[in-house]
Amino acid sequence: MNARRRGLLRGAAALAAAATLPLRASPGERLRFLAWEEPPLLVVRGRTHSGPAVDLVRAVAGRAGVDHSLEVLPVPRLLMVLEHEPAVAVCITRLAARERAFDWIGEVHQDRFRFISVGPPVHSLAQASALRRVGVRGGTSLHRTLVDAGLINLETVPSEDQNVRKLVAGRIDAWFSNTFTAAARIRDAGFAPEAFRMGSPVADNPLWMAASWRLPARVRTLLRRSFEAVARDGSLAAITAPLAVVDAETHAPAGTTAMPSAMAAFERR
Repeated sequence: MNARRRGLLRGAAALAAAATLPLRASPGERLRFLAWEEPPLLVVRGRTHSGPAVDLVRAVAGRAGVDHSLEVLPVPRLLMVLEHEPAVAVCITRLAARERAFDWIGEVHQDRFRFISVGPPVHSLAQASALRRVGVRGGTSLHRTLVDAGLINLETVPSEDQNVRKLVAGRIDAWFSNTFTAAARIRDAGFAPEAFRMGSPVADNPLWMAASWRLPARVRTLLRRSFEAVARDGSLAAITAPLAVVDAETHAPAGTTAMPSAMAAFERR
């Protein structure tokens, strides 16, 4: 074995050994987490934040041994900050178009996108394309999914609360959202859940924790190992259990009314 090959092997061994050593946060290190208001994932009441997103931040930052902050931003602003500043998104949808934009730390929850209506349930993108108007929150992965599918009958708004009210008022024929958000928004708006129909899932919504490439590699590695530890010991499953319950309750066959079941799942919390 020549000297160059021995050197390469020693280098590889050193890297492997380093990978097994515990990482430590630097003194005074602080992680900046970003999230958007999305009940029940993140509930904002005045200056108080609660929900699985908050619990996950505490768990991951605690394992990493770092101080942290949590900022609540609109989705378009959150994505801009994540691309240009050293920060971490608690969870965003992992899309092909975003794959290289961020460092994907770990999967938080596998959600689904659906159409919600007050008339016959809408079970497909093809059905939705034949409607007069479909409501969706602009600048989000929901919006991108419909645009990429070729839908042009879209009305965008900045808030899901607006979509609920527009649907009830008959100003849109269907509303495109994710499972747990739809159930929570209808509950919080005070409408009777039995008046709504959830269609079958039309797209997956893989929610991942994502880090900016502007964070140092050492910090991103520390973050990934901490997330993996939280997932491995069962903490992640416990934190996201309320979201999983709602999705399971609403995974109903075509033609059925799923919304009352989803609402019941929230009322049990």
